[in-house]
Amino acid sequence: MLSTAFLAAGYVLRSKVHAEKAKNGPLVPFKVIAQAFFALLYLAVSSAGALKGLTAASFTTFFAGATPTMIAVNVGIIVWAGLFISAGSTVLQIAGQALVSASEAVIIFSLTPLCAALLAIPLGERFGLKGIIGAGLILVSTLLASRSPDAPKKVKQ
Repeated sequence: MLSTAFLAAGYVLRSKVHAEKAKNGPLVPFKVIAQAFFALLYLAVSSAGALKGLTAASFTTFFAGATPTMIAVNVGIIVWAGLFISAGSTVLQIAGQALVSASEAVIIFSLTPLCAALLAIPLGERFGLKGIIGAGLILVSTLLASRSPDAPKKVKQ
């Protein structure tokens, strides 16, 4: 866990340097294509044994029950994941990291688990007592970390 924290901190510090120089244009399509490539590579490796018995008839049977609505919903999910989850998050991250300091970026990144959990609520995710306590701890620690004692004080003149 500690090594992950150090790697994440290093990532944020390096990202800050590159975010100020990088343009979103070429980076976003490259990220989406690279993610698709590695996802397909993982799928091929992980399902190599399962694909041995498949025939054209197997695929026909699999897709026989697919209605146009089901196909449209699945295509919509794929487009949503590609545009908003992958490409959109990259654009926002690069733009945001160019505007804030590395220490502020770390504080924002610490909210990632909480944001993911909150975004899972519409999908039916429910929280028990431990989840609520964990969310509270993340919020409290983020608020404490954001209140820097070195922050300049406004002086009335």
